[in-house]
Amino acid sequence: MNSIHDPYGSIARTQSDKTGVRIHQRDKVQDGLIVFDTVVDNKAIVIDLDGNVVAEFSSFPEGYKLYRPVRPESRSTITAILTSSSNRDHRIIAEMNRDGECIWRTSERWFTHDFHMLSDKRILGVVRENREHNKRRFSDTTIVELNVAGKRRWQWSLWDHIDELKRGEEVKEHVNLGKTDNPFHINSIQSAAWPFIIQNFGEPVIVVSARNLHSVFLVGRKSEEILFELSDETLGQHHARLLPDSYPGKGNLIIFDNGLAAMPGDNRRRNSRVIEYSVLKKEIVWEYTDKDFFSPIVGAQQRFRNGNTFITEGYYGRLFEVTYDGEIVWDYVFPEFNKQENHPKELYEAGLRQIYRAYKVDRDWLDGYFV
Repeated sequence: MNSIHDPYGSIARTQSDKTGVRIHQRDKVQDGLIVFDTVVDNKAIVIDLDGNVVAEFSSFPEGYKLYRPVRPESRSTITAILTSSSNRDHRIIAEMNRDGECIWRTSERWFTHDFHMLSDKRILGVVRENREHNKRRFSDTTIVELNVAGKRRWQWSLWDHIDELKRGEEVKEHVNLGKTDNPFHINSIQSAAWPFIIQNFGEPVIVVSARNLHSVFLVGRKSEEILFELSDETLGQHHARLLPDSYPGKGNLIIFDNGLAAMPGDNRRRNSRVIEYSVLKKEIVWEYTDKDFFSPIVGAQQRFRNGNTFITEGYYGRLFEVTYDGEIVWDYVFPEFNKQENHPKELYEAGLRQIYRAYKVDRDWLDGYFV
């Protein structure tokens, strides 16, 4: 059974973990339904808090399959990045219903990892683009704004602002020496224009997580400058988000800190954490971690107004919710897993229940759920 390399013990954990809902404190957990994607059978799933599957999204436009992330949209539709079945570099962003019918879609680009819906169906997305520096080719992850027709209205390249980063000179040296062809690896973006943001930064911002830099930073939407950077506080982080004005800790960053730098053999903590960081105080003001909590890649979190935090320990297909005091009030492990032989890569697919990101939505989000 254990014929492939298993650097993080995911195969053993897949075999031994009790699955389904394992903790459910009904008086403390945030009510709702949970929407998530899974590598198992290329689908998105909706479950209730008892772990019952109440809907699946498994049909997609012809010629495409699910990539990531899956975002719940207007009542009972999802928006996701889909990849071409014949060319993984050809991807679209599309909104779909449960029958796989497209409500809208973009033209094809090399979309990757994240996008943010703006008004009027405008999209803030991340695309990979090949660049060259001193005859060295590398992959730059560029943030683009597209209109409803898919036309590029605005773009921002991190390479063009490399000198504004704490580790900019180091990155340029690594590219020059051919040590990396993917120096940034932007894996999450968020557009934020709340009163707190305008008051403290003078303009709307884009929150950017660059995994391979161990850096989270804020880009001014008008100035296009890097206004703030949190560098080397995290390792290989995902899903950096600013908390809105209506939430406790407004204006703070909440981040899934994986604890793994890049590939096996690099620096690591061997456990993950979720941190809340004050950009004004410049310190961590809240943290959840545990010695058995570890997602070497992928992962996400969602803060609620009551202070609870919903966490995607994505590599192992585990979802759980903690109070502000760190008490686990709901815990679930996805019961299905892919065949081991379908996932030969050592790092990315050995997590046989892998979930990229999960969201909790209102209980009435799914049309027809209640009769």
